[in-house]
Amino acid sequence: MVERGVWDSTGAEEASRAEFAQLLPEGVRTPRYRFCHVIEQESGKRVGETWYISQTKGGKTQFWIDWIWIEPPYRRRGYASQVLARLEELAV
Repeated sequence: MVERGVWDSTGAEEASRAEFAQLLPEGVRTPRYRFCHVIEQESGKRVGETWYISQTKGGKTQFWIDWIWIEPPYRRRGYASQVLARLEELAV
């Protein structure tokens, strides 16, 4: 957020804590949120993570992707594309 110019570097840590407290008041136990590791099939190594929320409001299902992170050494190998494809399957 600092690199994007949203937060000033002097208050970034406090702003980050406040945002996470608002988004995830119960941490990883916050209802409707799902937190997943991205695992390389061949080695079983964790190469990233994703979190998303699925909820129903007014009889309609809403699906939001909040985070996709691929560790720098594993980027540009198609993992994020695979995550998006899997999340799309879950959203339908």
